[in-house]
Amino acid sequence: LPGVGALRWRFFDGGWVDRWPPGGGASKAWPRGVELELTLADGPGAQGSLRRVVQLPVRPEEGP
Repeated sequence: LPGVGALRWRFFDGGWVDRWPPGGGASKAWPRGVELELTLADGPGAQGSLRRVVQLPVRPEEGP
């Protein structure tokens, strides 16, 4: 995206991790929360970063 210097996702499940699912394996489990941090590129105009944290609902158990 023009003007974006960096973008970072993190996932919370008792502690913050940079990848989901942890360990890189396949998982149907959801994290408890997701964080997005967007940092604007250096240059003229607005500067700074935007951070959003979203709490996810509990994923319902799937039946057999």
